[in-house]
Amino acid sequence: MKTLFLAMGALAVFSPLSYAQNTNPIFPVSFATPKSWKVLKTQDNNTVLVLTGSAQVDALLVTHLGLYEKFEPLVACLATSLKDLNCKNIEVSEEGEKVVQGKKAYVARGRAQNAQGMPVAFTLYGTLSGKQLGAGLVTLSSPEKSTETTRAAESLLGSLIFSSFTPSKTAATALVGTWEGGKSEGSRTSGIGGVSVASSTRYVFESNGRFSSRSQSMVSASGEFGEFGSGLSKNSSTEDDGQYFVVGKKLVLSSTKNGTMVMDYTLQGNLLKAAGAVLRRR
Repeated sequence: MKTLFLAMGALAVFSPLSYAQNTNPIFPVSFATPKSWKVLKTQDNNTVLVLTGSAQVDALLVTHLGLYEKFEPLVACLATSLKDLNCKNIEVSEEGEKVVQGKKAYVARGRAQNAQGMPVAFTLYGTLSGKQLGAGLVTLSSPEKSTETTRAAESLLGSLIFSSFTPSKTAATALVGTWEGGKSEGSRTSGIGGVSVASSTRYVFESNGRFSSRSQSMVSASGEFGEFGSGLSKNSSTEDDGQYFVVGKKLVLSSTKNGTMVMDYTLQGNLLKAAGAVLRRR
């Protein structure tokens, strides 16, 4: 979800598009636009809606769709989105699972501060279709708009229609294998020292539709002052695994750790470009 989100107040740079019914281009899920709201931006499996007729953006409604069979990874993804929306000092009150507009949903509410330090209210909703698909809703607004925004979110939740999802197994065949890439760069000032950064990324795509990944990075710095020296280094690594598939020109990764991510990719021979990395087949 991260690439979709912008700080509140900066959203007005987009020209809103208005739709009564929205069908997602990645997943077979549709929903109705709540009354007095309009679509601001759709990006893959995420959509941002705002109030019509507002002089400034003081209320957001965000939908997130993906492969979810349990609430935990969906809720974790929604919670992370609050930080992507530049929220800080987040206070959450979980209501747990309940029925909302005829659908079983996980619900949490809370308050936070936006990037400008102003108070905001939010709600998180997650619902599962029982057909592999799930939907998450995030509302973020000024406290004065919270009731209106929550009402719209629950209306949208009730309008969700899920169809069966069966991704093509042959579309992802070309990705099967091990892909690796890395880069390093550094800078040095004579007599003082320097900084070097190195990173590596590895993806393994299996023929059964499973993937695993590992990313590593290392930052090291050295200082030289006469006969004295100093240095430091920091290493970090992240791992993930789950399902993968291809829809059109989009690569979709679904994992318990990171939820559902949709990314552009290009494949030319033994060269794969995805998620900001250039990888070669091994």
